[in-house]
Amino acid sequence: MAKECVRLGYRLEAKPTLEMSTVNDLLTKARAPRTFDFLSIDVEGLDEEVLAGLDFTRYHPRILLNESHLDVSAQLLSKSHARLEQAGYLFFAKTARTCFYLDKEWSAPC
Repeated sequence: MAKECVRLGYRLEAKPTLEMSTVNDLLTKARAPRTFDFLSIDVEGLDEEVLAGLDFTRYHPRILLNESHLDVSAQLLSKSHARLEQAGYLFFAKTARTCFYLDKEWSAPC
């Protein structure tokens, strides 16, 4: 991303070092239960990588939001959709930038 910004004429003034963690690590540190209500993933284009590193047998939110700039047709053909479907989720809705997935086994109280 930095290379693209420089190519567009921006000047890179610093290159910070960031500590990275997986979602599994963050949930473990938070002592999250296996099943919890809600997880929203919005990591500026790295959503597929985050989903690939999430162990759905260990942590399984009932509702999962995933950022996506794809239209619905393209989303339903995406790797992230296939991964979520395989993990037991149903595609429920999409806003301009967010996809909503529901755990197939969960009955929403409405």
